[in-house]
Amino acid sequence: MEMDAPVMVREALRQGHFATVIILDADHFKDDNDRFGRLQGDEVLKAITLRLGTILRSADRVFRFGGEEFVAVCPATGHAEGMRLAERLRWTIASSVKTPDGKPVTVSIGVATADTDGVSFTTVLSAADERLYQAKKGGRHCVVGKPGLVKTG
Repeated sequence: MEMDAPVMVREALRQGHFATVIILDADHFKDDNDRFGRLQGDEVLKAITLRLGTILRSADRVFRFGGEEFVAVCPATGHAEGMRLAERLRWTIASSVKTPDGKPVTVSIGVATADTDGVSFTTVLSAADERLYQAKKGGRHCVVGKPGLVKTG
């Protein structure tokens, strides 16, 4: 991610396009991981990764970022489209990924877009991360974008 993501954002902007960064975090993952064990936790993460692959486009790239966080870089994607994509990810994961005891896995998501949130990958990722924190603080299982733009399930 350290090399590919900044290049993707820079190239999209060079071509006159937006680039949206989506960061998502599995809600209460540590609790489930502690309760069911790391092997079961890894299966949940694999299932999330599989769902990301079915929703994201071929030009998009997804990176694992920390324990249960994932970052998607979506070139040629404006903020409104990125919000719709993030909402689709949130809904798809909640409706198809389950904990070992059958409960839905939910995710919190932050969305930011170059160039409106900055022109470097680091700046845009930081904005998306702050919005992820707002999603977690606001009750989890939601998508937070530009100030005032929140979608919940």
